[in-house]
Amino acid sequence: MSTDDFLYEMARKVEQHINDEFELVHAGRDNIGLDNRCGMIYINQEYIAVDKFKAGTLEYYGGFEYVDKDHRREMGDFVFYSRESGRVADCIDRFFGAEEAA
Repeated sequence: MSTDDFLYEMARKVEQHINDEFELVHAGRDNIGLDNRCGMIYINQEYIAVDKFKAGTLEYYGGFEYVDKDHRREMGDFVFYSRESGRVADCIDRFFGAEEAA
């Protein structure tokens, strides 16, 4: 397998995982506690993810620029922020706590 084929396959798997395991929500409207300008994010119990080209917006308007680099990973066309960061955990807990209360 060529490296290009390998990279394409990995990006496809990451996208499939996002579609299967994450919810797509609006960061400012779905009780996550982020600014409306953060836009759409993907969320599950362990991570918040965004399209790579939108990461700067989440970092700037959502305060994710303070997420330690050890809790931030880029895979394929996405950036993943781990709940090991307190900022990320607060958002995840707020979203899933509100979801359970509904």
